[in-house]
Amino acid sequence: MTIKNHTKNKIHKLLVLIFLILDIGLSQTLKEYGLFYSVAYFEPQQINPIYGNYYLEGVQVNELMYSRLWTWKKDISETSDLVDNITPSSFGKMIRTPSAGQFDFSWNVQIRPNLRWPDSAPLTSEDIKYSFELYASDITQHSLKPWLRLIKRIEIINSTTLRFYVDQKNLRIVQYILPLVQILPKHKIPTNYLPRNSDFTKYPMGSGPFQYNPTLNVGENKYTFVRNREYYKSSSLANISSVNLYVERVLSSVISLITVENRREDWGTLDLLISVPTSPINFEALYNKGKDHLTFETYSSNSWYAIAFNCEKPALANPEIRKALTLGVDIQQAINDRYTNVQVGGSEEAIAKRISGPFNPLWGIGDATLLPMAYNQKEAESILNNNHFTVKNGQRQFEGKPVKLKLIYNIGRVFQGSPEELVISDLIADLRRLNIDVQPKGLPASDFEKNLENGDYDLAFQYYELGYGSNISPLFTKGNKMNISNYTDPILSTYLEKFNNASGVQRSVLGRDIHKLIYAKSPYIFLYRLDKIMAYRKELITEGEIVPKYFFTHIGQWYFRD
Repeated sequence: MTIKNHTKNKIHKLLVLIFLILDIGLSQTLKEYGLFYSVAYFEPQQINPIYGNYYLEGVQVNELMYSRLWTWKKDISETSDLVDNITPSSFGKMIRTPSAGQFDFSWNVQIRPNLRWPDSAPLTSEDIKYSFELYASDITQHSLKPWLRLIKRIEIINSTTLRFYVDQKNLRIVQYILPLVQILPKHKIPTNYLPRNSDFTKYPMGSGPFQYNPTLNVGENKYTFVRNREYYKSSSLANISSVNLYVERVLSSVISLITVENRREDWGTLDLLISVPTSPINFEALYNKGKDHLTFETYSSNSWYAIAFNCEKPALANPEIRKALTLGVDIQQAINDRYTNVQVGGSEEAIAKRISGPFNPLWGIGDATLLPMAYNQKEAESILNNNHFTVKNGQRQFEGKPVKLKLIYNIGRVFQGSPEELVISDLIADLRRLNIDVQPKGLPASDFEKNLENGDYDLAFQYYELGYGSNISPLFTKGNKMNISNYTDPILSTYLEKFNNASGVQRSVLGRDIHKLIYAKSPYIFLYRLDKIMAYRKELITEGEIVPKYFFTHIGQWYFRD
């Protein structure tokens, strides 16, 4: 062997040794985990922020993938995202600027420097402006379009600064709208709108902490999101390399996976249940099996269950009839029987609580003195009799015809044997005691949506998860797909418009007026709100940052404790 070759060999061995040392060090430093969680319902198209629907599971997945200008803390106050240093009283610098003979207002919004997309392309103010314009496009047809049109103009100042121009009367509502747009990559979408069947729809990309990877799917009910290494806000402790969504409707299967004490790094384990089974039997079974290695935690959210009356149907057009049907249902007894209690501060507390309208009392908007209508079958019968709903041969009649009400619900949301299905059964039994024939119809999600659109129903059981400053306007706006009661009122519309632009005392007063009007007109049977219970492994550290609706907003700070 020559001296030259001998030297090269020594160098090679030295390099191998160095790489081995580095590899051992890296393997110790970068030990990573997959986070496995489960939901009972998920539609893959929800991954698209434009064409996904408003169901909670889709909203939560979008929080994994996309970023906003700013987002929300646990108490739903604002906190930074792409825009840094956001406080409740400062949403960028507000400037009063003369324009076309009148005064407009504008926000200077500055995003963080050196932001990048997962493919390492720079994320700049061009992407922000593009995303807002895409959402507002006539072709895209996003539900936010009418609100985004309140932004008169968006001007790019530099690569990190934009200016949003707004009329003074729209300042309040635009404040809520700005963080609703999930930012999209301009360089990945060749048009100024987003077609439903575009390549981006098949292979979406955001700037959030985790990104969808369809090549890693191992079945139609399993979805994998891999860590975005370009994400700006990962904790130094963050060691979660993937988030794995397992869709499973069979409660026994879910319970058996999360109650295994020693977790596995594969689909044979679950680390997190965002919302655990809420029936008394199922919750007790889960708690007893997992209490030693699982943390159970309740959290409140602006969510509620309701029965919408189709107010366009002649038999339901009279608000007195709608009130009677509400009085004729013993909702309190139904939720007492069907939902579990939990230990809160050393005492038992029901997770299902009745409400008097689409106003969660936790948010302080509405009239707290309006109590839910108490069950009163005799009064319900009296109101029906006095409004030409007479009984003939044991059947309620209206205008000479038997009253037959079609009640629809989404079987993707109301599972067989679930508390919701049992509450619906209780409700139907109560209405039949009023001699009203109710015909339940469970529908797949797509058919449920179609029936809502074409009005083929009398009653619809629906679940809502509201946020965005408790904006209930879509529920009572003509033509809005969320207005499934088909109820509109000129006075209510005026109130809602003023409410969306009001603040302080004026906003509180208008909130009470709106609540009273809706309460009197009863376009819904407002059933109950539901506190959620989550369960997760004790080695998973969430740093107390669980945000009710936007569950994964702060997942960049989560980690597994070794």
